[in-house]
Amino acid sequence: MRVSAYISIVAGLVAGVRSLDLMEAVAQAPSCAVSCFTQMLSITPCGMLDAECLCNDDNFHERSSDCVVERCSVPEAMETARLEAAGCNRPKRSRRHELYLPLIVEVPAAFMPWVRMYARWVTLHHFALDDYLMMFCAIVYTAFAVICKISGNLGFGYDTWFIDPQELTEALRWIYIEECFYFVCLTLTKVSVICFYLRIFPQKAFRILSLAVIAFVVLSNVIFLVIQLKQCTPLNMIWEGWQDKNRAQHCVNIQVLAVTSASFGIAQDLIILLMPLPLLYHLKVERRVKFGITLMFSLGIFVLVTSIMRLTFMTQFGNTHNPSWDYVDPVIWTGLEVAVSIVVACLPATRVLVSRNMPLCIKNMFGSSSDSQEDNKDHAIATIGGSGGKGKKDRRQASTAGLSALKKTLVNESEIELGIQSPNNDGKPMSPEPWRDSPGPSVHSPRAVKEKRYGIQVIPKRDRPNRGSFITI
Repeated sequence: MRVSAYISIVAGLVAGVRSLDLMEAVAQAPSCAVSCFTQMLSITPCGMLDAECLCNDDNFHERSSDCVVERCSVPEAMETARLEAAGCNRPKRSRRHELYLPLIVEVPAAFMPWVRMYARWVTLHHFALDDYLMMFCAIVYTAFAVICKISGNLGFGYDTWFIDPQELTEALRWIYIEECFYFVCLTLTKVSVICFYLRIFPQKAFRILSLAVIAFVVLSNVIFLVIQLKQCTPLNMIWEGWQDKNRAQHCVNIQVLAVTSASFGIAQDLIILLMPLPLLYHLKVERRVKFGITLMFSLGIFVLVTSIMRLTFMTQFGNTHNPSWDYVDPVIWTGLEVAVSIVVACLPATRVLVSRNMPLCIKNMFGSSSDSQEDNKDHAIATIGGSGGKGKKDRRQASTAGLSALKKTLVNESEIELGIQSPNNDGKPMSPEPWRDSPGPSVHSPRAVKEKRYGIQVIPKRDRPNRGSFITI
């Protein structure tokens, strides 16, 4: 009996302290919040001094919050929320650690473009347009990733009422810059992937489709970037407008802009993912090789998934009373979408480099088939050059031979990119023109006589480019 009496006394004292804390919080609250508190007491069964009941009444809390948001200014509403959290002894929630989880993907994404450049140089000894686009994207992405972490550390991961208003304003300023870099990075990545397609698949219809998709991606993203840059008038309302209840009169609908741009991004990802699949289906190579190539191109589905996940969280963008807490997910998935896009775009170019150090069992399942391919044909290969042979027939033969050699070189490069053939089938880099450094013939040698007679350069068998097997689609 005595123990239970002590427990009752302690419980009463604790309840009294909580009631005192809540009443002190109400006394310090702005007048607009006090009027909401007294008005909403009529909808709750709790007594005015029953702090335990009032703090746990979700309906009372929600209705009071809506009233405060409607009647008070943003700074007054934030002060009220902070006092209410202190009066009810609510814990200080934190999602700050979640902002660092994307580093698992973002750190590799920062290095993958440079690994790609190294792989391209080792295997082909030259760069193409898609490589230069990805190089520029890597520079922009470095700035993007740094800005993401700055904005996250400044104003996200805690409830808004626990964050200094100046820090939140500065964080939103960085978010504005981050969104601009976001559009630039995604545009460069997607155009780079399509330019990679153009190097691999020479079909005329596919090239027309690729150019049309490039135009669609660039045009739509530029439009969204311009709207993003000019979303508010004056411009400082973009990061300072959260404190102004009339912000909607100065800015476009942020939620509509975010959802629309995310939807267009998903459509772009889906088109780019599906573009090469019909050509890969008709690719005449071994089944296991076709499976590996299709799997490589299908990795774009990860980009599509991250884009869809980001869209699900962007639906609440610009429609919350607690942005520093509710915007954590959009911030995370925005960074993940860009990082995954870069990693996936760089994987095909680095595939050959990785396969050279891959265990044999895995290589047989997904890797190159060049080890099992042999070319026993001994075709004559010629390039434009030499002297003599000024007749039309000779020049026509020389031109035809030169185009044939160029076509063979491009076919070899495409096979290397797809993993059908390794560089020179011996692990060494393939030069775009491996015959260029071949020694010249003696003046009276049969080779020199042929070159003088027909006006072409005859390539010795040892210097001829490796043929591999033709890609037939």
